[in-house]
Amino acid sequence: MTFFPDDRTLLMIGNFRIPTYLVAAIFASIVVFIFLLKENKKHGYKRIVAVELFLFCAAGGFIFSRLFWVLGNLSEYMKYTPYIFLITDGGYDATGGLIGVALGTWVYTREHYMSWRRALDMTAPLAMLMITITRIGRAMSAHTLWFVIALDFIGFLIIWFEIHRYREGRRRGETAATTFMWFGLISFLATVFKWDVRGTHDVIMAGLSVVVALLGYIYLHTHPLDKPVILFDLDGTLMDSRRMVLLCFGYFFKKYSNIKNFTIDKQRKVFIQPLRTSFKEFFPEQDDAKLAEEYRTYQASFSWSNDVTLFPHTEEVLHDLWEDGYKLGIVSSRLTESCDSWLRQFKLSYFDVVVGRDQYDKAKPSPAGILYACKRLKEG
Repeated sequence: MTFFPDDRTLLMIGNFRIPTYLVAAIFASIVVFIFLLKENKKHGYKRIVAVELFLFCAAGGFIFSRLFWVLGNLSEYMKYTPYIFLITDGGYDATGGLIGVALGTWVYTREHYMSWRRALDMTAPLAMLMITITRIGRAMSAHTLWFVIALDFIGFLIIWFEIHRYREGRRRGETAATTFMWFGLISFLATVFKWDVRGTHDVIMAGLSVVVALLGYIYLHTHPLDKPVILFDLDGTLMDSRRMVLLCFGYFFKKYSNIKNFTIDKQRKVFIQPLRTSFKEFFPEQDDAKLAEEYRTYQASFSWSNDVTLFPHTEEVLHDLWEDGYKLGIVSSRLTESCDSWLRQFKLSYFDVVVGRDQYDKAKPSPAGILYACKRLKEG
């Protein structure tokens, strides 16, 4: 067993060798995955989203970096075509890898109704970081490559900790466009000044990367962004149903307990927890499912027109949002039929989707209702 038998090998055991670029690539993957996990958590995504997105980007980056390398050296590979599939020869194109990550991000976000530009603002600079760290393995035998590594690492720090940081006026996709511009510019300089002796065919791709990114940046700042989806709750958000809810629960306390037991604390709870949870707590000897059904039947037996009103300016705000092109939706703990009934009563026809409790599995605060509404709207 020998460490560093040459400037391209970290460890050699007999005829088996572990190249330095492979170790650098594995280390880079770990670092990038940690960054991606933290950023996904900040955006409110589950851990599985970070894992799946990482795998899609890794696959896209691997395939396209190899493809671009083979195309750039096609005359050599055509002499013996099986070498095209010899992935251990270290032949990978950095620009192709970055493009592959962008495509991997697009495929994943399209399938999961996520914002491609928002996700690419995460994955593009992290892809540049991974390429930068991986290049350290090659820099052991190509010392001028340290110039490229240093400049790309500086670029990552600026992009990730300054440009990527939220600020007023920042647009989704801006971070990704800046990443492509920086990476393309450094790749162009590396080719011109021969800092990367293996990247002599990159000059066209590097220049193209800068031009496309620049056009994308201009497009982002000259075209309006897509309007976001706005989802509302019904009770306590659009309509003031507090009096009706309290009267309904008062009926149950009179029937199954004592109205005096309906304390101020319990009155608060009925507005912050699911219906059946309240029944389980207040009437433990009764079947909460049957009580919930009785509650809905009792509530439906009256018009409540004098006890339920819209909050001030609700209709005007909804009308203005609808006219401005926003997609609007309802996600409620009520049954869908009940939601539709109240919307008809108040003549509110601005909603593209109405999701009641009967359409999703887990009650609030689970995001199941919101996710189902987004799926219905085919939006992230």
